[in-house]
Amino acid sequence: MQFTQYVHHSIVGTNVQGNAMLMATTTTTFGEGVLPNDKKGPVELICCGLGTSKKRAEFYAAVDLIVALRERNIDAKNPPDFKTLLRGEEEERFKASVARAQMLLELLDSSRPKFELSQTNKGNWQAEVSLWLRANYLTSKGPPGNSKARAEGLALIEIANGSELRDCLRTVGGGGRGGRRSIDRYEAVIDASPAKHIAALRIPPLPYEVAHEMVEVVG
Repeated sequence: MQFTQYVHHSIVGTNVQGNAMLMATTTTTFGEGVLPNDKKGPVELICCGLGTSKKRAEFYAAVDLIVALRERNIDAKNPPDFKTLLRGEEEERFKASVARAQMLLELLDSSRPKFELSQTNKGNWQAEVSLWLRANYLTSKGPPGNSKARAEGLALIEIANGSELRDCLRTVGGGGRGGRRSIDRYEAVIDASPAKHIAALRIPPLPYEVAHEMVEVVG
């Protein structure tokens, strides 16, 4: 667990007949998102302990801190690996962003994205994505990623959120602010869809025989 701790010592009582006690006050600060359900900023836990010596007072202050953590469902003997948990949350947000970019491009009826991968000097991967959208050829390069799949995802997010796609929609829509408004409408469709999942509606063309028969019937 990531935290910083400050210890302050003070004397409680008087030294007459050795009645004085030492108090250790610990201020333990946990960063934002470290403790469960605390994601609005750093959290301070102030704990105290009384003892006849500094060491004993600090021991009881540590016990007080363990109790405070236990109230937050944290076992001090086996603390959770919040770094791994935060990494997992970030990965879930990344996957959600990639899925949203894919849905947006699918709603716009773009061609299947093609990726060109290259390796950076630091050993990461960088992807350049290209696709056709309404007779316009779009391309974009994403930031480096630590794997090929992540690099492709980052490039997909980049082209879906990029100005080139909005300029394309603005051109097709006749200029003005049509590009931004079009994106907003498509994103509203995604948000209103069950489980945030959509698929473009495509009606295949009728076979020639069926179309010819319809013409004969209708006249």
